[in-house]
Amino acid sequence: MGVLPKFDLGSPYLKPLMMRVFVLYQLAGFQCSRPHAIKGMTLLELLVVIAVVGVLSAIALPSFLNLTNRAKHAEAQNYVGVINRAQQTYFFEQGQFATLDALNLGIPSKTRYYNYISQPAVEGDRPVAQTLAEPMDEIRGYAGKVWINAEYDVGATTVSVLCEGEINEVPDIVGEDCPEQG
Repeated sequence: MGVLPKFDLGSPYLKPLMMRVFVLYQLAGFQCSRPHAIKGMTLLELLVVIAVVGVLSAIALPSFLNLTNRAKHAEAQNYVGVINRAQQTYFFEQGQFATLDALNLGIPSKTRYYNYISQPAVEGDRPVAQTLAEPMDEIRGYAGKVWINAEYDVGATTVSVLCEGEINEVPDIVGEDCPEQG
C-alpha cells in the first residue's frame, strides 16, 4: 500500500471534508498521519449559523403566530355556529329560544380565549337569540344571531348569522346583517 503525504487543511471549511477523505483512505488501507484535530467550530462558522437561525426564526415566527390566532378564531366560529344551530332546534321543539346553560350542549361558557353568552330576546314582535364570543386576548370577537322569519307561505323558518368583529371587539348585530368592518 502507498503512503499519503500529511494534510494541510488551511481553511476551516475544508476540515469536515478532509476528515471524511482521511477516514475513506484509512478504510482503503492507506497509512497516513491524522489531520489536525477538529476541536470545534470557528467564530466565523458560529456567526454564520446564528445568522441563518435568526433569519429562519424571523420568517417562521409571524407565520406560527398567525396560525395560532386562526385556531383561536376557529374555536369561536365553531362554538357560535353550534350554539346557533342548537337555538334553532330548541325553538322548534320548545317554541322559544334558551340560554346557553338550558341548551345542554356541553360547551363551556368560558374557555381559555373566549367567554360565551347566549340569551333569548325580542326584537319588535319576533323572538331572537343572540350569542356572543367575547375575546379574552388580543383576538377577534364573534357574534351570532338566530331569528324567526315568517315571510314564507310555508310557515315560519329560522335564520341565523355569524359575524366577525375587530380585534378585542364583539360585533353588534343590528337587524339581520353583520356590521361593516372598518
